[in-house]
Amino acid sequence: MSGFSKGAEAPAARAHTQTQSAFDLSELCCPLTKKVMVDPVILKDDGVTYEREAIEEWISGGGNNKLTPSGSRLTTGKLIVNVSMLDAIEASGLEARG
Repeated sequence: MSGFSKGAEAPAARAHTQTQSAFDLSELCCPLTKKVMVDPVILKDDGVTYEREAIEEWISGGGNNKLTPSGSRLTTGKLIVNVSMLDAIEASGLEARG
C-alpha cells in the first residue's frame, strides 16, 4: 500500500488534469494574438501555427526585417491550413462564435 488514502490522491489527480487543460488551451492560441485561433495555418518557413489574419498582416508589414515571429528566416511566406489544429479547436468547443 502506498500510504496515501484515496481521498489524498484525488486532489493531486484533479490538479494535474486542470494543469493539463490549461496547457492544452494555450496550444490552441495564436502566438501573435494570444487568442484561440479561428483559421489556423502553418507558416512553412518556421513550422509554427498562427491565426491566418495575424500572420498575413505580419508578413505584409515586412515582419521584423523578413524574419518570422519565431526568428527564422522568412523565405516563402507559404501558409498551409493546419487541419489537425482546426479539428482540435472545434472539438474543444472554443471556436469563435459569430
